[in-house]
Amino acid sequence: MALTSKITIYNPEWPQRYEADKVLLASAFGDELLALHHVGSTAVPQLAAKPEIDVLIEVSEHRNEAARDQVLLKLGYVRGTDLSEGHHFYRRNVGEVRTHKIHICRCGHDSVIQMLTFRDLLRNDASLRQRYQDLKLELEASNTGGMAEYLARKGPFIITALCEVGIRPGILLLLYCVNIFATESSLESYAEANRSRAVGITQLDSSTILAEETRLAPLASDLLLKVKPMIREGGSGAAIQRYVLTQFERYGWLPMLVGYKGYTAAVPVSVNSQVGNAPPTNTPFPNAALVKVELVAASAQAHVAQVWTFATANATEQQRQLLATARSALRSGIDQVRGGEPLFNVGQAIQEVLDANQAVAIHELAGYAMGQSRVQEPQVLGYKGYTNDNTLMQPGQVLNVYVIAKAGAFGVRFQPPDFWTVHTQDGADSVMLSAMVEVTVDGHRLLSRLVD
Repeated sequence: MALTSKITIYNPEWPQRYEADKVLLASAFGDELLALHHVGSTAVPQLAAKPEIDVLIEVSEHRNEAARDQVLLKLGYVRGTDLSEGHHFYRRNVGEVRTHKIHICRCGHDSVIQMLTFRDLLRNDASLRQRYQDLKLELEASNTGGMAEYLARKGPFIITALCEVGIRPGILLLLYCVNIFATESSLESYAEANRSRAVGITQLDSSTILAEETRLAPLASDLLLKVKPMIREGGSGAAIQRYVLTQFERYGWLPMLVGYKGYTAAVPVSVNSQVGNAPPTNTPFPNAALVKVELVAASAQAHVAQVWTFATANATEQQRQLLATARSALRSGIDQVRGGEPLFNVGQAIQEVLDANQAVAIHELAGYAMGQSRVQEPQVLGYKGYTNDNTLMQPGQVLNVYVIAKAGAFGVRFQPPDFWTVHTQDGADSVMLSAMVEVTVDGHRLLSRLVD
C-alpha cells in the first residue's frame, strides 16, 4: 500500500506554493481568522518530503463551519475526520495525488504548539533534520501498511523531540500520528475487498442468496433504528459513518459503496435539500432537518441495502408532513408487489400518494432488483412510468422499492466535481425511503422492516 505521494528532495518552490494558496484560504474565514502558518516537512528548507503543502490555520473559534466547508470545497479541499476536539482536517488531491493538507485549530490548541515547535526544531537543528529525513526514507522503503503505518512509526521520533524541549505531547499527538489517515486508509482498503466479495456472490445460487437476504434485511433495519438517536441537532454524518462501520465489522459485513463507480465514502448521509449520495461530513446537523442515512453492505453470501429518512426533534411541520407522505407512499408501493402483476403498478401507487399530498416524485433516481448483483434489472420506479411497460414481477425476485420525493417544484442537480451528491434544484427539502421485498406467487414478503 503506497503513501499518498513519494518523498522527494527539498523543492524551493514549496514555500511559494504555500504563499500562492494563503490568500485563497483566508477567503473561507471571517474575523475569527488569526493566523496562517506553513508547517510540515515542506516548510523546512533542505528536508526531503512528500510534496504536500501543510497549512495550519489558527482561529479564535470554529464559526460558520457549513459555509466554511463549502468555500474550501470550491477550492478543492474535502473535510476529513476531526483529528481531535477543535482540530479540523481537510485534504486536497489532484487526481489520485495528495497535494495539500489543512489543519484548522483554535488558538492555543495543543496541535498548534506541537506543529509549530517541531517545524522550528527541524529548521534550526541540522542533525535533527538529517535524522528525521533518514527515518522517513527508511519508513517509505519498508512500508507495507500505507499512511497509517508510516505516521504511527514516525510518531515516537516527533514525541521524543518535543519532550526534549519540555513539551509533553500526550494523547493528542499520539492519536494524530496513528489516526490521521486511519479512516481514509481503512476506506481505501475496503474497495478491493468489496470487489472480491461482489464477485463471490455472483457465483452463488439464487436460493442461497435469498436465504441470506432474508437474514440480513431486518438486521439492516435494526441498525437504522440504532442510528436514529444520533439524528439530533449537533450530530453529524461522520459520526454516523464511524458508528455504522463498527457495526458492519461486528456483523462481518463490508461497506459495498466504497469504490463503487469511484465513490469514496461508506455511509452516505444527506440532509434536507441533499436528496442522496452525500458523503458524510463533520458539519453538525441543523436544528430542523430531514436526514437520510443509506446502508449498503454485503456478507459473504448476499447484499443488503436500505435507506431511511429521520427528522430531528425540531423539524418543521412541513418536513414532518413530507416524511409522513413518503412513508405512506412506500407502504402503498409495497402493497402492489405481487408475482405476475405489472411492475408499473408499484410506481403508480407511490405517485398517487405523493400527488395527493402535494409532494413531487424525483425521477432521476429509482429502486432496483437485487440478487447475484447488488443492483440488477428490472429498475423499480418510484413514480408512474410508461403505461406500455409490460415488465411483470417474478416470484422469487427481491425488489428494493424506493420512495424519493421532495417539496416544491420538479428538478434536481448533481454536484460537481464527482456528480455523486444529488440536490434539489430549488433548495427544497427531500426524503428517501426504501425496503427490500420478495415477490411471491400470491403477493409479497417484506424482508426489511419499516423504520418508524
